[in-house]
Amino acid sequence: MGDLLKKYIASIGEYQFKRVHSDNSKKVVIYHGDYEDIDITTFAAKQIKNFGFTPIILGKYHENLAHYLKLEAGVEPDFVESRDKILEAIQDSKFGIFSVHESASADNFIALGFSIGLNKSFLPIKYANEVVPSDLSYLHPLEYVGFRNLEEKLRSQFPNWLATMEN
Repeated sequence: MGDLLKKYIASIGEYQFKRVHSDNSKKVVIYHGDYEDIDITTFAAKQIKNFGFTPIILGKYHENLAHYLKLEAGVEPDFVESRDKILEAIQDSKFGIFSVHESASADNFIALGFSIGLNKSFLPIKYANEVVPSDLSYLHPLEYVGFRNLEEKLRSQFPNWLATMEN
């Protein structure tokens, strides 16, 4: 191996990407792909709204989810469905919330990949009994055992995470 190649390979780990912030943005993207996750999406959106942010739902429009967002979270639903629009929403957001368990949809992981590729901050979440894919094992997701537990954890831990994310 040549000296230039050795130097390049050794320097890869030293490079730290600059975090991309949309400082003025109050939008937070939340990926919703599974019908079973309506409660999780609703309670995450509610907490995001309580902290002064506007939740943007990534994924197909679900009438029941729209109803629960209005009723339970007091959120006027804003769904973003196409990949181009999802990429724009992620780019324009302050940060994202994504499920990182193996059974999450492929579209969820594509949206997560957009966030990683854009070097955007995100909060990974997962159900306590789920497994994180090995490629994402470096993440330390917020684990929950039900939607009420997630709501409580977001309420108590989100301010510290937000402060850390903004530094």
